[in-house]
Amino acid sequence: MAFIKNNLENDRNLVSYRRLLLVAAGFYLLWWFAVHWILPSDFNPLLSRMLVVTFIFGIWTGSFALQFIRDHIQVLFRICCWLITLHYYYLFYENQGRLEWVIGAYITVMAVSLLLNSLSALILYSSFVIILSLALGFFLPSLSHSVFLPGMITILFQANLGSWSRLKTLKAMTVSSQQFQLLFNSTFEGVMVHSNRRILSVNEPFAKMFGYSKDELVGKDAMCMIHPDGIILLEEKIKEDAVDHFETKGITKDGVLIEIEVSGKTFIYNEISARLVTFQNISDRKRAERERLGSQTLAERVRVQNEFISIASHELKTPLTSLQLQTQNMERGIDKEDPQVYTPERVRSFVQIASRQVRRLKSLIEAMLDVSRISLGKLQLTKEKIDIVKLINEIMALQPSPLISLSLPKELIIFGDQYRIEQVVENLISNALKYGDEKPVYITLREENGNASLTVKDQGIGIDPQILGKIFNQFERGANVKNIGGLGLGLFIARQIVESHGGKISAQSELGKGSTFTVLIPT
Repeated sequence: MAFIKNNLENDRNLVSYRRLLLVAAGFYLLWWFAVHWILPSDFNPLLSRMLVVTFIFGIWTGSFALQFIRDHIQVLFRICCWLITLHYYYLFYENQGRLEWVIGAYITVMAVSLLLNSLSALILYSSFVIILSLALGFFLPSLSHSVFLPGMITILFQANLGSWSRLKTLKAMTVSSQQFQLLFNSTFEGVMVHSNRRILSVNEPFAKMFGYSKDELVGKDAMCMIHPDGIILLEEKIKEDAVDHFETKGITKDGVLIEIEVSGKTFIYNEISARLVTFQNISDRKRAERERLGSQTLAERVRVQNEFISIASHELKTPLTSLQLQTQNMERGIDKEDPQVYTPERVRSFVQIASRQVRRLKSLIEAMLDVSRISLGKLQLTKEKIDIVKLINEIMALQPSPLISLSLPKELIIFGDQYRIEQVVENLISNALKYGDEKPVYITLREENGNASLTVKDQGIGIDPQILGKIFNQFERGANVKNIGGLGLGLFIARQIVESHGGKISAQSELGKGSTFTVLIPT
């Protein structure tokens, strides 16, 4: 899109020449008032001066409507400058070359020379002024015997010399600009300059990053290369004039998503407020980070799974071994025809032991099934109104313990799955007794900010701070105690159940001083 870039340059030139036209017209109109005030009796007709001013304003107005005038605004501006000079020389002649008008001629020529911005235009204008001055000297012989012509030549010489100095400075600035452009294109980061989301300039690394040529990007919407998820954030950064780095996704010309780091700053660019934005492609870095984290996560998963298999094997083996021993003892007694085998006490003991171990097996298998349901998203809840006070009392009736101290209201209704809430409460009480070092356990229930708040506090061995943040994960246990069994799934399942009810579960602990678990469930 080279034409867009040229159009941007033309737009800036057009604005500059429009301003110069207004300055020239305003200057020449004010010049009439000054002459009329200082020399009221001299020849200074407003009509002819207004015709010149009207012509200049016509060019200015036409530049908004006619493409021809916009395309030739530079030439038309020079014509306006010549017209002002020609009209002044006409007034100069009508006033017989008086000294006041000589000074006015010098001022007019100096003012017009300052408005011309190229050496060629100034040389042509100087030639035009010298021709007019010679013609005026021919028709007004008195001027040929004065310093008028030498003075005019001196003024034009100084104007051309000044223009040459300006052009030399501009050339140096151009070289400096080219050096800056070389540096601009040599940076490792992509750089874009935009104003009101319209791209004004980009460097080579930016164009290469997104698969465009520089000319294609100039004039485009600055957001066209940003993923929709990042546009709102980017616009907020522009409004806040923020310069901090943030990460988002970009879209290349081929539609490929890349991860980028962006930062920007507002500054003045060609007399307009613009935004300088730097882009860095961090896709490779992010990919490497993900691969590193992925390998760490995979290794951690393998470690955890191996540890779980070891724990599960041990935990499942314990009740089975007990059952096997009891069964073998019964079989040996039967083979020996020992009558003691059939006594009510011996049979009752066997049944009790077998029942206890079966319940333990069932609990372990149910925990593993719950983990499977959770991972597959199939943990189903059947919600109803539950009096959680009644639920806790029923649990304590089935598993009484002299170590437990209860602080419960008369009634507290929640909406949830009774079986699953019971599972959570039983797990917390079981853990408190298991890790409580045979010290009192305090269970407190109260209503708090629209939630049922259940607290289970023990005074046992506590939890290592390094483990505390992980105890609600799969296969994690709050303590590494060899004589305390468990799969490390109870708290993980409890957290999933509580969060499925829209609640939260948390833990606080200090080694050697016990642990406090808090469950919040909406009422």
